[in-house]
Parts: sequence; structure tokens; C-alpha cells
Amino acid sequence: MDTFYPLWSFSDLPDELLLRILSCDCITVFDLCRAAATCSRLNNIVETQNLWRLKLMHHWPKVWDQLPYKKKVTDWHDEVKQLMCFDRQVQKLVSSLSSRLYQNLRLASNVHLTSPVYNEVDALVLSTNYAPYYVLNALRKIVENGSQFENMTEKYYALKVMSHVRQGICIREWEEFMARQPSQQSLEMGALLVAKWFQPHTDINIKQV
Repeated sequence: MDTFYPLWSFSDLPDELLLRILSCDCITVFDLCRAAATCSRLNNIVETQNLWRLKLMHHWPKVWDQLPYKKKVTDWHDEVKQLMCFDRQVQKLVSSLSSRLYQNLRLASNVHLTSPVYNEVDALVLSTNYAPYYVLNALRKIVENGSQFENMTEKYYALKVMSHVRQGICIREWEEFMARQPSQQSLEMGALLVAKWFQPHTDINIKQV
């Protein structure tokens, strides 16, 4: 006698299990967007804040380690959207620098970004609370993309912008550090801030101290 098994579909699973599946590392933020577009039920599940928090933590671990005051974030979905938006904005900015600054070049050793460029970078960095860290992430992607000898011009300018952004972060962190009571100022944190200032192209965090 033949045995018949009921047919099950993805939508038959309970919300808790669907959320567990969508939380897997192999599911990208693009996958989440596609899932949300299929039906209102999945859209509601995808809007779960902790889901987007996990995606940022797992897919952008370097960004996650740098973010301060995580407990104050109320919309992790929006933070991920901002992070990806900064990717596009920073890529566009860095790609434009070669043609914009070419006429200012005299000697290779004297190449500097101009004030308008710094103003544009600062406008990006100051646009949201976590913008500096999202800008750094976008710059890191440019620098680490491909082999060492690919897109060298873009990587050169990305490193220039990275120094400016990271040292701006260091200034704010140092001001916060000095504003603390002496009992709350640790030697390790002071050394960390000094290391960040003198190594602006290196990712340094308290876990390494």
C-alpha cells in the first residue's frame, strides 16, 4: 500500500523557524529584501530588528567591533541601509578624485587632497552617528579589492581619505577619553588611541590590546 506524505511549503513553517532560517549567515541582506517582497508575512518577519542586527554583526564584523553605544540603536534595518548607501557614495567620491585633482599635481611626493574634497568627506562623515565607521568600511573595501596592483589610483586616494576620516574619529575619541574622570581613564585605552592615530590605515580595537 502506498504511503502518502503531506506536502509542505516554506510558508507552512512557524514564524519562529522562518526567523531562525533567515538569521543564518548564508542568507545575505539581498536575500532578506527578496524574501520581504514575496508576501506580507515574510515582510513582517524580515522587519525584525534583531535579524538586521545579526546581519550587520556577521557580515560586517570589523564595522560591528568599531561601533560605540550599540544599545542606543533602535533601527538596525536602517543602519544596514545606511551602511550600503555609504558604500555607493564613497565609491563615487573616490572614483572622481583622480580627474578632479589631476590638475593640482606637481610632484608625486606633494600630492594632497584639496580643501573642497576634505569638506565633502567631512559632510559624509558628519551626516549620521555611525557615518565615520560606514565610510571607513567603504574605503576598506576599495583598498582590499582585487590584487595589490589593481586599481592603484583609487586605492591611493582611498588611503588618503581613510587617514583623514580615522584621525577625525581619533580626535573625537580622545576628547571623550580626556573628559572622563581619572579613575575611568585606562592606560590601555590611551595607548589604543595613540596607536590608532599613528596607524590610520590599520584596524585596531580594544580586543587586540
